[in-house]
Amino acid sequence: MFGLFKKKKRKELSAAEVASGVVTVQLALGGTDLPAISAAVDRIALGYIFGAHDAACQSMGIQSNSSAGFKVLSIGFQLLAGTAGSRILEQCLSMQTNTEFHQGMELGGREVFALLRENKNPTGLAKHLHG
Repeated sequence: MFGLFKKKKRKELSAAEVASGVVTVQLALGGTDLPAISAAVDRIALGYIFGAHDAACQSMGIQSNSSAGFKVLSIGFQLLAGTAGSRILEQCLSMQTNTEFHQGMELGGREVFALLRENKNPTGLAKHLHG
């Protein structure tokens, strides 16, 4: 019974690490960080980051709209932005109906799935940040 909970926690942490890893590399290439993107209210970039985490959840069999999915988002955003992560996640949640946010979400999701299924390097966020 207790092993089941450990396995679930490992799955959540793995999903968060996959997504935040994809994002971290591209933020470095773009010369910025998540708090700066949040302050600039870059909806496409924020959507990309959210979508990357959503896709990582789905690839690990975690329902993104479940408590486990929210935990993945929380962990991932904390890995990317420290204590500001929860505030930035709330910002993202308030943007879910925004068209630009949704476009970024789709791109982030597609690229994480392409990485996991085809070993294709994600570059969309870095390209967006370079304009």
